[in-house]
Amino acid sequence: MKSFLSNLLWIVTTLVVSLLIIEGVSRAIYSRKLDYQIEMSRYAATLKRSSAHYEVGHEHRPSQSVHLMGVDVVTNSHGFRSAEVTLEKPEDVYRVMLLGDSLTLGWGVEVEEIFARHLEDGLRERLTGPGRVREVQVINTGVGNYNTDQEVAFFEARGRAFQPDLVILNYFINDAEPTPRKKSPFLLQYSYLGMSLWGRLDLFKRLYLTQNDFSSYYPGLYEEDQAGWRRARDAMGRLARLAEENGFGLVMFLLPELHAVGPQYGFEEIYDRVRAAALAAGVSHVFDLSPAFAREQPETLWVSMDDAHPNAKAHAILARGMHDELDRIDLSELGAGR
Repeated sequence: MKSFLSNLLWIVTTLVVSLLIIEGVSRAIYSRKLDYQIEMSRYAATLKRSSAHYEVGHEHRPSQSVHLMGVDVVTNSHGFRSAEVTLEKPEDVYRVMLLGDSLTLGWGVEVEEIFARHLEDGLRERLTGPGRVREVQVINTGVGNYNTDQEVAFFEARGRAFQPDLVILNYFINDAEPTPRKKSPFLLQYSYLGMSLWGRLDLFKRLYLTQNDFSSYYPGLYEEDQAGWRRARDAMGRLARLAEENGFGLVMFLLPELHAVGPQYGFEEIYDRVRAAALAAGVSHVFDLSPAFAREQPETLWVSMDDAHPNAKAHAILARGMHDELDRIDLSELGAGR
């Protein structure tokens, strides 16, 4: 019995030491090489926290600076990837609030190159000057893994207190997914080895153990019996009612799936359905930005070859598309005259 326990202890000790060595090697490798799965796991572990509001789920920690996917992500005292702003809107300031997910956040892109910053620069040129507003503030509240229901829940709980003149709801094709409630296991938050193995397993399952890919997965989200799609439509209606009741402008942009851009974009039918639902819910300005990418090759727009988030080039195209659509609107109808 004593010999058995000694052998068991030796095996366990050897296993633990081996795993620690492999973990150390993994950290050394991935400190030099960017891996999407690991960077997203680090994002969840270092920058996110549970929200006090159940429907929001999670939010960014305030006043943080973390290096993720090759760029610095800095949050202000409210947890936004934006310049510092006061809760109360100053006089003669036109304030725009962006609602969205990791695309709006600007995952993998320097803050100076995200579309939120381009949009702020363009609106500042358009709206400031003698006889006009003194300043334009664009508040980027994008958080990774948010869906439309969470974005609107955030606005109801916290966002509207900032008194925006214009709210821009950025919609991505996976925003009809149900709100995730499960917290990742400890191993997948803090172990590089665990993150790497989990990512490879997930990739293997998607490639070899299922017939579903994004071209078949997304349409399934928009079947009438899907709870996530019902909640997304309800959220659009809630935000539209708040805009009417509080007098701020509301614009909705449909952001393209960058796996499928080009001459024959594959998701027109879905975005036609989203646009129709938004208009029916009371969102009067809804613009699909996918046509702006009709001449682009998908891989040239990605943060990396295993990460199809928009890179700096794609953010610039998105910003131009937003400016083109906003230029056709009298912004005095969208809160500029408040």
